[in-house]
Amino acid sequence: MKVDVVFAAGGRVDFCTEIHGLITQGLINHPFLACPRIAVPCYVLVKLNIVEAHLLSAPNIDHNSFLRDRSITLSFPKVSDDDGLYTHLSGNPISINPRAKKLIAHEMAHFVDARLDQSFGYNDAARPSDPALRSIVYHLWDSYIDGRLGPLAPYNLQCRQHWAASRVPSLLVERAWNAAFTTYRDLLQAANDASRRQN
Repeated sequence: MKVDVVFAAGGRVDFCTEIHGLITQGLINHPFLACPRIAVPCYVLVKLNIVEAHLLSAPNIDHNSFLRDRSITLSFPKVSDDDGLYTHLSGNPISINPRAKKLIAHEMAHFVDARLDQSFGYNDAARPSDPALRSIVYHLWDSYIDGRLGPLAPYNLQCRQHWAASRVPSLLVERAWNAAFTTYRDLLQAANDASRRQN
């Protein structure tokens, strides 16, 4: 697989080579690609947006254009000690966040599930329009991803349960972590069930 990375916005020139390597290796060596059912593409263009932290609180990936032009857009908060691409370590000047590799692995897992694994069954049309329901789906999907990533996961189960606590029962998050829901349809059903219990 050939991977190109372009800096769509905000890339610091002095870190371009390192960031390019992190993203390229993060996709080429992604553990989910080892699964035989994954349709590994010949080419992926990654457009990297580096956004001020007050405009974006956590990394995210937009894979909607992949089917059209083989591109995905990876967005990162610029500087944040937790989820940013860059961080300040012990008062030193800005540097690449040591957690960046894990954050990239997590975001790339969304892409692999949605666009390269037909058995996952991601469907743009099935994506919930209700923001509350969509939030539950993503909490469960994030947990399902991190559970499979193991030591490469950016967050542990307890963090995922804490963040989802106001919307999703912790047992449901744990079930997602332990791969009880292996398709997008499973995640949607679990989210619908959780939403109905809340109302």
